[in-house]
Amino acid sequence: MPNEKINVWIIARRFGVHSETWLYRQATGFSSLNPSVVCWKYVNREEFPTSNLTVHELPPGLSTSLKLKQWRSKVASIFTGNCFGASKEEKAHLLRYAQKETPKVMLCHYGSIGLLALSAAKALAVPLVVHFHGADISAKLKDRWYLNSLRRSLPHFAACVVVAEYQRETLINLGCDPAKIHIIPCGVPIPNQTTTTKDQELCKFLMVGRLVQKKAPLLTIKAFARCYANHSNINLDIIGDGPLMADAQALVSKLKLGHVVTFKGVRSPQFVVETMRNSSVFLQHSITAENGDMEGWPVSIAEAMSLGLPVVSTRHAGITQQVDEDRNGFLVDENDEAAMSHRMQDLVCNPTLCAQMGISAKTKAIRDFDVIEKISNIEKLLLEISHNAKTTST
Repeated sequence: MPNEKINVWIIARRFGVHSETWLYRQATGFSSLNPSVVCWKYVNREEFPTSNLTVHELPPGLSTSLKLKQWRSKVASIFTGNCFGASKEEKAHLLRYAQKETPKVMLCHYGSIGLLALSAAKALAVPLVVHFHGADISAKLKDRWYLNSLRRSLPHFAACVVVAEYQRETLINLGCDPAKIHIIPCGVPIPNQTTTTKDQELCKFLMVGRLVQKKAPLLTIKAFARCYANHSNINLDIIGDGPLMADAQALVSKLKLGHVVTFKGVRSPQFVVETMRNSSVFLQHSITAENGDMEGWPVSIAEAMSLGLPVVSTRHAGITQQVDEDRNGFLVDENDEAAMSHRMQDLVCNPTLCAQMGISAKTKAIRDFDVIEKISNIEKLLLEISHNAKTTST
C-alpha cells in the first residue's frame, strides 16, 4: 500500500527519564512513521505512558555487562573497527525483534548506541541514523577507543543528526561527510499560555537540570548569593538531582541562604512547567566540565523561553543559538559568577526590562523551537533515507 507507514526503531539506553523528555516527545510525536522503541530500561511508566507505542525492553542481564563486554569488544574491534558493538546476546535480541517488525530505518540516540546497533543494522541491511546530543560528541571523544570506533564507523552511518553547530564541526573534523550531517535541535512544546501574572515585589529565579559539573550549580548559587546581598526580594528554586546535590546543599547552608533557596528534587515535566509559569528568570551557568563534557542544545532553556522567561546563562555550546544577547536574555563567560550576578541584578532592578525580554524569549521560541516542526524534520529525514535505501537495493 503506497500510504502505509514504514517501521522505524528508536534505540536508546533508557526511556522515560525525566531529563530526556525530548525522547518521549519524539517517540510519541511521529505522525508519518510507525515507531517502536528499543531500550535497555523503561522507567517512570506512569508519567510516560506508551499505550500506542511498542517498547522492546532488552533483558536486564544484557544491560551492558560493562567491563567484560568492553574488553571483549576491544579484542573484536581488531577485525570490526568498533569496540562498542553489541554483544552476541544483544545482537541476537535485536535481530529477533526485527523478525517481528522489519524496521526500515533505525534512529539511535547518542553515539555509543549508534556504535552498538551498527552490526545489527548491517546484518539487516537497514540504514542507521545517529542522533548526537552532548557528552557523546564532547567528553567521550577523550576515550581513544570510542574516538577511533566512531571515526571508523562514521562512513557506515546513513546520516548524523546534531543539535548544535559546534557538533557539526566536530564530526567534520572526524572525517564525516558534511552532506550527511543535519542540525535539528530537539525543540519544545509551545504553550498558548505563558507565565502567570508576576509579583512585582518578588523576583523568582529558577534553575532546572541535573546537578552535574557542566551545569555548574555551585556557581549559580554563588551568583545568587551575590545578588541577594544587594536585593532581599529574590528567591531561587532548584529542580533536579545529581552528584553535586550534597555540595550544593552544603553551600546554601554555609551562605545562610536556606530561607530563600529551595531544592525541589526530581519532579515531573508537568511540575516543571507549572514552576516555570510562576517564575521570573531562568538561570543556567553551563560550562565545559573537567572531563570535556559539554551541553548540546539545553532543552530546559528552550522550555523556559517558550513560557516567556528571560534567561541568564553562559556563552557555551548551543546556548548561543538559543539566547540572543541583550534581547531575550543575558550571556556571560563561563565561570564568571560576578558577571552572572550583575546580569541577575539588572533584571531584579528593572521589572519592565525583565518583562520585555520574556516577550522576546517567547517570540524566539515560537519561531525557532517548536517541537512539532523539529519532529517533522526528523521524520522527513528518516523517510528520505528509507526511500533512498529502497531505491538503491532495487
